[in-house]
Amino acid sequence: APMPPMVPPEPPTVVQLPENVPAMAVIGSKGKIMQRMRALTGANVTYFNSSHSVEISGNARAVAAASRLLDKTVSHFQYTGKNALAEPLAARQHTRGY
Repeated sequence: APMPPMVPPEPPTVVQLPENVPAMAVIGSKGKIMQRMRALTGANVTYFNSSHSVEISGNARAVAAASRLLDKTVSHFQYTGKNALAEPLAARQHTRGY
């Protein structure tokens, strides 16, 4: 059977993180935030320490969704000093036992 034409992959999107946002704000404890981003969007999300940037790859829709999520995570951290995607987990731990 003839092979279907190859769809060239989208070039990855590289997001430069602001200096006042530490890597942990987008990676999370044990990589939890990046795992959530991958799970929620289907994009591949990789942090590069050397350039303090995040590379997002995958199909166009996944990349767009992950870019928005990363953007929200960064601005939320800048406003509150907290990790947006980690908060529900933390909140659940605090209310246990009351």
